[in-house]
Amino acid sequence: MAFPTITYKSILTDYESNEIKSSPQDGKVIARRRFTKTRREFTVQPTKLKDADFLLLKEYYDTMGTVVSFQWINPLYDPDDVNDSSLYTVRFMTPISGTKTATFPNHYDVKSFKLMEV
Repeated sequence: MAFPTITYKSILTDYESNEIKSSPQDGKVIARRRFTKTRREFTVQPTKLKDADFLLLKEYYDTMGTVVSFQWINPLYDPDDVNDSSLYTVRFMTPISGTKTATFPNHYDVKSFKLMEV
């Protein structure tokens, strides 16, 4: 099942902390990497979605949950960044939720949700 095609208002990219630090009593800081890969965390803010698009996205979330990973294409990636790609394997970190408003009766205002690279 492919991730639904939706339009995005914004996508914020963060990086998971990949460090373990400890401070012994002598004042030194001992640090090392926890993993060999630093995973990206995407905070996705869709635009207002039509009813059918929201229900498709919600059905996709209900199927995948926060456990199953899937392929996601980031349409706002930076092609000049050699460490950036448009295709990621991710999973949901937060649930999908939306609100219908009277000003746009056939649309949902969708809260931002988070995806974590696996």
